[in-house]
Amino acid sequence: MKRENGIDLFRFIGAFLVVLLHTSGYTVKNYSFMSYVLIFARWAVPFFFITSGYFLGLKILKSNDVSLRLIDSNIIKLLGAIFISDLIYFPYDAYKRGEFSYTSKVFLEGTSFHLWFLGSLLFGYIIVWFMYYYKWGKLLPYLSVGIFFIMIVADSYDTFFGVKLKYEFPRFLSSIPFLYVGIYFSKQKKVQRPIGIHTLYIILAIIILFIEAHFINQFTGKTNEHQMIIFTIVLSVLIFKYCISIDIKENVFTRLGKKYSLFIYMYHILIGTLSFFLFKFMFEDPTWYIYFPLLVFCLTLGLGILINKYNNRLFLILNGVLRKDHEKTIN
Repeated sequence: MKRENGIDLFRFIGAFLVVLLHTSGYTVKNYSFMSYVLIFARWAVPFFFITSGYFLGLKILKSNDVSLRLIDSNIIKLLGAIFISDLIYFPYDAYKRGEFSYTSKVFLEGTSFHLWFLGSLLFGYIIVWFMYYYKWGKLLPYLSVGIFFIMIVADSYDTFFGVKLKYEFPRFLSSIPFLYVGIYFSKQKKVQRPIGIHTLYIILAIIILFIEAHFINQFTGKTNEHQMIIFTIVLSVLIFKYCISIDIKENVFTRLGKKYSLFIYMYHILIGTLSFFLFKFMFEDPTWYIYFPLLVFCLTLGLGILINKYNNRLFLILNGVLRKDHEKTIN
């Protein structure tokens, strides 16, 4: 399958933004400014879902096969990633919760708060395959719109309806509509357009995103704590469309995005927690806090590169590839 260098480049960027989202609490000085940076960064996780859907769609087009064989390698890899990451984060999670237990809820959401992504992606693959296998694929657009609506209301717009909803379950379902978006793009004929046109669309989406966030903040009296608002979805879709519509040559950043974005996503919390206490012990001057997201990103990336260089099999296992015959399944 031909590499999509634009996707790989934005995988690299998205991985950094995920690290920024999860480590920004250490760095915030001007919260009003930083909150808008974070609301912009929310496109990253939807982008990863859309990417998975895109490659799934290409597999469907190539093989014209919707049997379980279509997704068996993805399912096995995700199960491996869930098992390995849960195992690695389990002591930390047990320490925080004050008990050593493992439940189905932990399996789906992970033993660290960010690992919900893996369980959601696994669930999304199964639901999307199920609907295509049983000839219900035409219902996916309607299901996707419904889930998008529930997500937006539960996360940010519930106050407008005079209710308070929890976002965790709609967030878990979010893989389904974003996977469908990726599948939709995989079926479209590629049209090369000037970079300037795509850039203009993205800039306009960012501006409207900030206006939307400001409007919600004014109405609710909250800061930008939103994970999913209307133009978060729009921006993530536009950025993905940008990736597959422009011609980018392979470079160091595309190679890093291809190989290490999942590793960075899975293990940056562990590296960040350990490095924060180490840096806090070593340096009394707190000015280093502002560089903490970049430090965590570089340390996690560097660790991944070292492990891959000196023990490729271990690196694959840490990414969930537990079987040697699936070593080439990483998109």
